[in-house]
Amino acid sequence: MLTAMPPRLLTLLELLHSCGDAALATQSVAVPGYPFASALPFATDERHRPLILISRLSEHTQNL
Repeated sequence: MLTAMPPRLLTLLELLHSCGDAALATQSVAVPGYPFASALPFATDERHRPLILISRLSEHTQNL
């Protein structure tokens, strides 16, 4: 029931569901001390949690 939520939370949820792109950044392993960032699509689940798919081969996964 979204109407019983505080206005700030409603605004946050509206923003979260209105876009489908985010930025993901990790510390680079290949170039220590530098960030590795990229844009990625995401979706939300029934509890409003963002879901992203990351390959085990991706540089982000290797940086983690």
